[in-house]
Amino acid sequence: MKQDAFILEITNNQEIIQIQEPITVIEETVEENVVEETSCSSVEDEDETLKLTNDTIIRNTSYSQKEILKNIMTLYNNGEAFDCDITASQLKFYLKNRGDEYELPVPKHLFDVYPQSEDVKQIVPFQKIPMPDNSLGSIVFDPPFVISPKTCKSALEGKDKSCLMFKRFSSFYPVSELYYNYYWWLKESYRTLKEDGILVVKCMSTVSGGYQHNSEEYVFMAAMSLGFYCVDKFILNAKARLISGAKYKKQCHSRKYTSVFYVFQKNSKMLNKYNYFELINNMKESNLEGMVWELK
Repeated sequence: MKQDAFILEITNNQEIIQIQEPITVIEETVEENVVEETSCSSVEDEDETLKLTNDTIIRNTSYSQKEILKNIMTLYNNGEAFDCDITASQLKFYLKNRGDEYELPVPKHLFDVYPQSEDVKQIVPFQKIPMPDNSLGSIVFDPPFVISPKTCKSALEGKDKSCLMFKRFSSFYPVSELYYNYYWWLKESYRTLKEDGILVVKCMSTVSGGYQHNSEEYVFMAAMSLGFYCVDKFILNAKARLISGAKYKKQCHSRKYTSVFYVFQKNSKMLNKYNYFELINNMKESNLEGMVWELK
């Protein structure tokens, strides 16, 4: 590892600003399937070198949501169980089913709008989670994403194995109900988390009424606006999806085969350092025409 200096020169036809700061160059070598990392936030001894292989390194993609949650626990929760799940439902994230490689510890506090286990307490949209302010170290939030009238006849009277997500979680309608609900539970999560606490949010974009609803991007924006800093993002891949071939004859949008696990942190220092909204607002107020960036 070595340190050099650089001068950043900015011109906008009116003034020239020079800023001299140190820059750290990280030397990385890859040999025989081994990745050497010379810096890591979880390593106390800076002289210690981590040797990770492509088989053991934690990746940001997986076909298993339990693997993703286990990796998030390892990286951001000291390998411990999450404190709270506000969409616990049937505890699908935690109980080991046939074919599962992982069994995750069940959080201490379990809530859901539609609880389907006696261990899960009911919460109500736009009412507070029954937890004190700044009391939790970690929360899991996996909100429903179905957009459909709650009186939809085809869903209510369909076959037993049809519209399973609708029957299990109900739905949002109109689509603004989804966005308002998401925001409320993000806000409540921020209230109940301790400083530096983490919020894990699983979400996916969807198509309804012929429109693409970018729920993943909305969750990111809403969380940032509330004061969260996004520390990581994992992608869950699906090998197959149900295809409504009898209902739709023409494809107008891509079928969604991925969903996202965001890891947000209640960290005011990091948000102030990387606040994209503030950065964009500064750009709007600045005269960018003719600006030149130079590294010397």
